[in-house]
Amino acid sequence: MKYLTIKNGIWYFRYQVPLLYRSYFDNRREIKKSLATSDKMFASIKALKLEATIKEHLMTVKQKLSQEAAHKLVAVHAGSTILKIECALDPMSEMSQTYMQACIELVGEEPDLSGDQVSAYMSPIESLFDKSRSVESRTKDVLADFEISITNPTSWATRLALSQVFKLAQHAQQTLGNNDIDATHKVLKQLEQMVTSSDPSIQLTSSIISEPTVQASPTLNEIKDNRSLKELFEEYAQEKKIEVKERTLDLMKAKAYYMSELLDDCPAHTIDRKKAIELRDLLLTLPANVRKKADLKGLSLKAAIEKNKQLEDPHKCLGASTVKDYFEKVSSLYLWAIRHKYLDHNPFAAIKTQSKAEHKKANEERHPFNNEHLTRLFSTSIFTDNEMRHSFYYWLPIIALYTGARQNEIAQLFKGNIVKINDIWCFNLKKVHPTQNFKNEASERITPIHKKLIDLGFLEFVDTCEERIFETGLPYHKKLGYGKEASRWFNEKYKTKLGIEANCGLTFHSFRHTVLNFYKQFTTIEERFAQGIVGHQHGSISFDRYGDDFRPEVLKPYVDMLNWDFINPQPFDLKKHIARTNKEKLKKVRRDSRAATTKS
Repeated sequence: MKYLTIKNGIWYFRYQVPLLYRSYFDNRREIKKSLATSDKMFASIKALKLEATIKEHLMTVKQKLSQEAAHKLVAVHAGSTILKIECALDPMSEMSQTYMQACIELVGEEPDLSGDQVSAYMSPIESLFDKSRSVESRTKDVLADFEISITNPTSWATRLALSQVFKLAQHAQQTLGNNDIDATHKVLKQLEQMVTSSDPSIQLTSSIISEPTVQASPTLNEIKDNRSLKELFEEYAQEKKIEVKERTLDLMKAKAYYMSELLDDCPAHTIDRKKAIELRDLLLTLPANVRKKADLKGLSLKAAIEKNKQLEDPHKCLGASTVKDYFEKVSSLYLWAIRHKYLDHNPFAAIKTQSKAEHKKANEERHPFNNEHLTRLFSTSIFTDNEMRHSFYYWLPIIALYTGARQNEIAQLFKGNIVKINDIWCFNLKKVHPTQNFKNEASERITPIHKKLIDLGFLEFVDTCEERIFETGLPYHKKLGYGKEASRWFNEKYKTKLGIEANCGLTFHSFRHTVLNFYKQFTTIEERFAQGIVGHQHGSISFDRYGDDFRPEVLKPYVDMLNWDFINPQPFDLKKHIARTNKEKLKKVRRDSRAATTKS
């Protein structure tokens, strides 16, 4: 039942009071009452009685549809539709992941949902418009709480505007289903125009999760929480420290603090859409790594922005994708605050940081390696003669090419990550040592080892290792893990020496794009298998929440599909590996000894 939840074996009745009616319930946002029973049938009967009592009371209350209420009503529904379309267009964005997480939490409160209902609930596309209902009935339901007069122009205008929003939602559902991205962007543009024309400072939807249950009101919410973004973040970090990595929280903290400072540490509830847009424009003029610039040292962020504008050679500013990440991070904070009822809306939702053309250009800048690049990368003496200082020079690039794994995932490998399951050798990309970190739950996975890696001697190489797979050259850094030196070697030295310039969209991460591009261009495998191999979330609760990892025998044929037959590295030379590893270990012993002597 919709209003039933269970806690410690006791059923509770929970009812979200629409904003319009809160003044009639002592400004309460939610009615929660213990039903004092563990029997679901009795609980359902009691809940039905309570629901009927509340709705009977609500039916006696109707307010006039003022101009301000009408504007807000249209903006709330248009904003909710925009958010769902944005999540559908970019399912791997942080906002979409936040959307999915919030939906998962809410689904947990509805134990009676079927698998099909859960999947439909989780899908931004499916939830855009209920196909079982008409635009007219949806519009009528939304206006049911207001006194509608046929002689009132506002009533007619609002009815027309809401009908247009629902028709656009219906159309977007069709265009997304047909993968017509251009048509979907046209719908988005129309919706955004409706939002801004309703009221440029309108406070958008209180939820990105479902159709707005909060109705428009002639008066603004009564907000009692006066904390700034950075003050809210402190409680957020304290709560999330168990489930979110320390580095992720540190990055989020820096962004929340920067945004709070640029907003003069104003209370978060006073930030409306107009202020959010002004903040976006400020961030786009903020010098990148501003705290590390000697000539900007000691300045406030706003002062640093102004001084940078006056410099003869100004520092490079934050890019649109970085600013988008700022907004996604703070949106996660807002969603958390909304669920705790500290705030009632997210003003940063669906604000663009770049035009469609700029977004397309940015995507094009993130390239996979082409055949010429791969030939150059794997034709050096590292791969033809086994000449190198550290063995990771050989294995990191080639493992990435045949797995699509992230740089740090490979750099942090321990012997415990190499396992045999059902007679298939696999990378067990899960935490087997306290120093290991994985990006998210989807990144912890089982990936079969490609036959090419086995042919090159990877398993024999692993046998020679003690605990870590790459024992030299990749020290551990508390915030960056084991990947820092690997990134410095490959991105700043190795590929640059081969004529692959910096800032051309080609980095170590391009191996990951190369693998995904291979599956897209040269195979017909289902996307979920490719995502399972590289460690992407599928975006469907049916797979992400209820499904186990793919069995190795399922993924093995797809892994072995990866084929670059023009690349022919020599097998790994164990004798040379053992000699150089012992040499590097001896060097380290001498360095540590000198350091200890100097210290004493």
